[in-house]
Amino acid sequence: YSLFSNRELGFINRRSMMLQLHHVLKMWSASLYEGNSVAVAYVDFQKAFDAVPHRHLLHELSKISMLSNGATHDKVLQNRSQCRNHKNIREYKYLVWLV
Repeated sequence: YSLFSNRELGFINRRSMMLQLHHVLKMWSASLYEGNSVAVAYVDFQKAFDAVPHRHLLHELSKISMLSNGATHDKVLQNRSQCRNHKNIREYKYLVWLV
């Protein structure tokens, strides 16, 4: 499955959010230079994603065969942890909870 576009930036290896910001600022600058106006709307998708029940999300993924080999929703995230790395320093570590 190809869930991400080739134009997707952020959350993908070697396609950071800073690179995304660079691209969008370049596009806005070119548009302004050409005499066009630029309208921007900011949406906090992190809160929207965090509000989605994980069990529902996993169920939807299983419907498109993203969960295979008989994996159940509970087993996918069982005993998993996530952490944030910044400049090769682990800043946060926490367990993933099914809600």
